[in-house]
Parts: sequence; structure tokens; C-alpha cells
Amino acid sequence: MAEIARLARLRGSGSVAWGLILGLFVFGLALRLLFGRYLDAAPFAPFFPALPIAALICGWRKALVLMAISVAASWATSASRAAYLSPSMETRLVVYLALGGFLIALMETLAQAVQRLDAAAQVNADLFRELQHRVANNFQIVAATLQKARRNIGDKAARDALDRAISRVASLGQLHRRLYDPASFDAGLEPILRETLEETFRGLAVEMRLDVKAERLSVGQMTTIVLLVNEAAINAAKHVFALQRGSRFVVSLGSEGGRRLLTIADDGPGFKVTDSDSTPKYGLAVMRGLAAQLGGTLDICDRQGATICVAFTG
Repeated sequence: MAEIARLARLRGSGSVAWGLILGLFVFGLALRLLFGRYLDAAPFAPFFPALPIAALICGWRKALVLMAISVAASWATSASRAAYLSPSMETRLVVYLALGGFLIALMETLAQAVQRLDAAAQVNADLFRELQHRVANNFQIVAATLQKARRNIGDKAARDALDRAISRVASLGQLHRRLYDPASFDAGLEPILRETLEETFRGLAVEMRLDVKAERLSVGQMTTIVLLVNEAAINAAKHVFALQRGSRFVVSLGSEGGRRLLTIADDGPGFKVTDSDSTPKYGLAVMRGLAAQLGGTLDICDRQGATICVAFTG
């Protein structure tokens, strides 16, 4: 569809279109002259394939011009011009004109439909970008509002809770701008995942290892995976790498037993769900929600450091 849309855009370029018409005519005429003795019974055959091409790319008017000059060229190059006055040749001419006209009309209808779809898709893309821009701006407004409210709160636990909320809202705003660009995942999951983690770990001494096999994942699945991994990265950055309790962050995604398995691990001291610190609990709740969006389950794997395993289908 995209290729047809690009071809249809050439229809407005007169010089290019007429050049293509001339090229198609010369090609058909060369075939007519080269195989003339074999084509007297079907003199229009060399020009017939050119008609739908001309109609699609150049427009129906130029295609009709090509059809007219092809009839004249077929007559001028015929070994027996008198044969054109025979009833059988008249029948072939009528068939050629009828089929050619039908193909021209069909290609013109197709080209116009593709142009309308292309224009509608462009409008939708513009509206989508504007919507995402406004949503990202709202994230910034929310973060600024929370920051302002924090100044008037003296309770340390409340301030800490607001700090976590502000951090996550700001992170979501940055991720939103990056993830909801329609072209973000053109190169696959790993580049956008690496870029996101580099931003999260900016200023920290972290060795990242990514082993991502993400064939046939939808954009929605890839977006959710990036959000989930980034949530784990935020927790690791605060509780492991910023405190110099570890230096390695590993993400792997593959298939196991007919399901996909996402593993996120760091080499820190690890944590338990029953820890008194509410941040791991909150982070786990967010990650469990994202795992549910994938249609999967999240478990704390019994390995060194904090290791999160998410199994899902798709």
C-alpha cells in the first residue's frame, strides 16, 4: 500500500508523468517492431501492459493518450494496413479499447482510494502526535504540582512518598515522549530499551547486558516491556547502584516452554516482598500490573541479587 501511495504522488508531476508515458510507448513500440511479424494478429499486445501502469502513476488522461497513440503506432507499423479494415481486426480493436478503458478506470479508482487513505493516515498521525505531546506536557504539569505541594509538607514519610511519585511521573513523561513516537520501534525492542536504560542510569557506574530476542512482538507488548524493565531499573538505580551495592544490570528475553520469559536482574543484595521499605513493594505492584497487561505473571526468582521473572504468551 505504501509503495502504491508513493507512486500515486507522482501523478501531480507533469514532466515525470509525460516522460514515463513516452518511455512506456517507446518500449511497446520497440516490441512491436522487433516481433512485428508475430504480432500482426494481435498488434496491440505490446502496449496493453503499459496501460494500467500509466493510469496508476500518470493518471487516466495520460493513459488514454497512450492508448490512442498505441493504436496509431500499431496501424503505422502493420505489414498489411488494409487488414485493419477487416471485421476481425475491428473486433480486436474494440476488445483492446474496452479492456484498456476498464483497466484505466480500475487503476484510477485504486489510485484515488490510496491517495484518500494516505491523506487520512497522515491526518491521524498528526492528531496522534499532538495528543501524545499534550499528554507528555500534562505529566510535566503533574510533576510540577506535586513538587510545589511537597514544599508545604513537613512529615518525612509524606515527603518521601511525594518524592517517589514525582520521580515516577517525571520518568513516565520522558518515556511517554520516547515510546509513543510511531517510529520508536522501527529498529526493534533492544535499541529503545538500551536508550531508556542509559537515561535511567545516567551518572551511575552500571554495566548493562541486554539479550533480547523479540521476534513477532507487537508495539503494545514492546511498550509494556520497556515500562516494566524501566520500573525495575528505577528501583535498582535507587537501592543498589546509587548506594554502590552492585554494578551490573541484566535483561534477557527469550522463549521457554512455548512461552516468552523476560528476566531482569541486578547484582545487588536483593530484596524480599516482606521488607519494611515500601518502595520495593510499590515497585513490585507497578511491575505486576504491567506483567498482567502482557497477559503474564511476575515472580521473584531464587537467584543472586534481585531477579524478576515474567512469563507471558505472545
